[in-house]
Amino acid sequence: MTRKPALYSIAALGLGAVLTAMSGLNSAFAARAGNLLSTLVVHLVGLAAVSALLLVRPEPRKGGHPAFYLYGAGVFGVLLVLGSNLCFRGLGASLTVSIYLFSQVAGSILTEATGFLGMGRHRFDPRRLGAVAMVLAGIAVMTEAGRPALPLVLLAFATGFFPLLCSLLNARLAAEVGVFRGVRINFLAGLGATLAAILVSGTELRGAPALIATVPLPVLAGGGLLSVLAVGGLNVVFPRLPTLRATLLLFLGQLAAGLAVDAVVLGAVNPRKAIGAAIVVAGLLLDAAVEAQAAAPRAA
Repeated sequence: MTRKPALYSIAALGLGAVLTAMSGLNSAFAARAGNLLSTLVVHLVGLAAVSALLLVRPEPRKGGHPAFYLYGAGVFGVLLVLGSNLCFRGLGASLTVSIYLFSQVAGSILTEATGFLGMGRHRFDPRRLGAVAMVLAGIAVMTEAGRPALPLVLLAFATGFFPLLCSLLNARLAAEVGVFRGVRINFLAGLGATLAAILVSGTELRGAPALIATVPLPVLAGGGLLSVLAVGGLNVVFPRLPTLRATLLLFLGQLAAGLAVDAVVLGAVNPRKAIGAAIVVAGLLLDAAVEAQAAAPRAA
């Protein structure tokens, strides 16, 4: 039993890397086919993959009907994909996920303080403010003077809340219907939201097959397949770790993968981003130390 929390923590780190890879592939797909068409294909691929998985390995049905708001995870997932596509292209991977981190930390603290969606409720320790300030400082170092545009930074900050919200909603949904049944519902809701956005925007799909045929297969299918792994993994991991700890572990995985993506795509790691990332990690370690110190008297 004592090994399970460590295994879930390692899984959270790996899932962070998966999320960054997924966002990178989706961004590359969107650059070729447009945001809405790429999002449509990602959801179709993900839905086909999870449906095939459930045929091969069925999950037992659970009684009752989940609350309607739990289906919103798929809608927020679409907003996450669209926002990430813009942010990854405009800000770069490492800066985007760093801004996501601050949003997710703020959301995690709020979640633990309020017990949002039935998560564990914990009083916020003011000593954590120093760690939060350090995270902000790291983000500031990573942001070059005059760039990037403030609207993109604000968009990244808003989009950063969506992974946490999706994880909380999906975890609750999975507890009621099963892990991969929950993933399938997520993709169905997301597919509906994408189709609605296409109709409202008047996006033309007549030339879509020819356009999609020009997209390399790893880019075409990779985002959808990784999203099944990501959502399914988060459904398992998130309920088994404290919200803030899970968020921080996910970020560490995202940050490492984000720096690697920048190194591959740009041919080098921006020194400002590397230094800023180190400050962010120091802030996370400080927060972990404060949390451990606060937990020690309770354990005693």
